[in-house]
Amino acid sequence: MDGKTCSNWDTLSFITECEDDGAGGNKTMCAKIEQFTEGRKRVIRKCSTADTEPGCIRRIASDNMPIRHCHCREPLCNPASHPTLSPSLIASTLICLLGASLWM
Repeated sequence: MDGKTCSNWDTLSFITECEDDGAGGNKTMCAKIEQFTEGRKRVIRKCSTADTEPGCIRRIASDNMPIRHCHCREPLCNPASHPTLSPSLIASTLICLLGASLWM
């Protein structure tokens, strides 16, 4: 791993070179932090100097809201989730299309 490229979903770019992030320190990992507050999910992606093993841990914040901290070492290993289609949505769509074709 080059340990220097992490996903950082800011408004200017999608990739941050960790040595250029201005925060100093030896950035060897990527971090993704998911926080839940006021009914909304907040995700922070950044470079990290964390001296920890890769993986995720869940904790409860002082306001009793869940927080998930993930650390990884591979370049671009902290991306946003990809949207997925649920099987029920696919089945419903197929049924509607089949029904529409029978009426033609």
